[in-house]
Amino acid sequence: EENLVSNSQLLQALNLTLRDSNREVYTAESWWHSSGGTLWSHNASFVVNEESTTYVLEAGGMKVDFTLAPSRGVDALEDLGPYAKDKGITVVGLLKRDEDRVRVDLVHAIEEGRLSSYPLEKENVFALFGSDFDLESLHLLDKEGNKTYPLLPTSYSNPLSEFNFNADPAKAYCLSLPYMMVEYPEAKSKKFPLSTPQDGETIALDKSVNFGKFTVDLLDITRKGDEVIIRLASSALESEVLASFSLEGVSGYGFSYEEPEGPILVLSYKDIGNRFSIRLTKPESLLQGDWVIDLSK
Repeated sequence: EENLVSNSQLLQALNLTLRDSNREVYTAESWWHSSGGTLWSHNASFVVNEESTTYVLEAGGMKVDFTLAPSRGVDALEDLGPYAKDKGITVVGLLKRDEDRVRVDLVHAIEEGRLSSYPLEKENVFALFGSDFDLESLHLLDKEGNKTYPLLPTSYSNPLSEFNFNADPAKAYCLSLPYMMVEYPEAKSKKFPLSTPQDGETIALDKSVNFGKFTVDLLDITRKGDEVIIRLASSALESEVLASFSLEGVSGYGFSYEEPEGPILVLSYKDIGNRFSIRLTKPESLLQGDWVIDLSK
């Protein structure tokens, strides 16, 4: 049986501290933690004395010694290494070879929005309105056109930057990224009111809501007891399709895809009552592009 603990309990158990060569101890100024599946991820930021370069990280009774090395300065992201650029997103791939494995570290820059994920396999992607293009995971390509997919962990948090492949380290490879998942945190619609139907009733809405570059059509609204269902639709843009979005104005909601209704938004009558107002925010999209990085350069 798994022992489930809250983030605060886990952090307390870790007792994460940093100690420099002068034995000065630092605690994290900020942190974020995420978990899911069998893995969890924790990032912590420390403000330290610049005179020291040697540190000991202590966590949960364990100690890790490390030394900070001088950082490499570049005038542009592209100077870091091989890169691909398309649709306003630049991705640099840094290849590292082990005895029987290949590792690629990715660094990116984006002109509009925020990159929320590199390409994952279809079963790991939530696409409320489907996709007009194949959702294929990023992969290595050798000269013969053979594909090698990464060894992905069982949980995800923020854009993964390190990918490992069971591939021959002696070969030359390109890294292909068929699409990107992009979030637009600043995009939001105007707030608009809706009326809740009677139990068992369906009311046609035929309302189009614009936020950022995207449009969501609210087709109709139905009430089934405490469950209030709004049928949704959204047309894909050129090479980009809306995958999900957030909602303001209600305390709880969910998305689903059901036959024959298609994409739906589910609300609680106890939460919204007979009349409510909502706003659509933070659209997340699947952006198709041509990012192929020649790692042999």
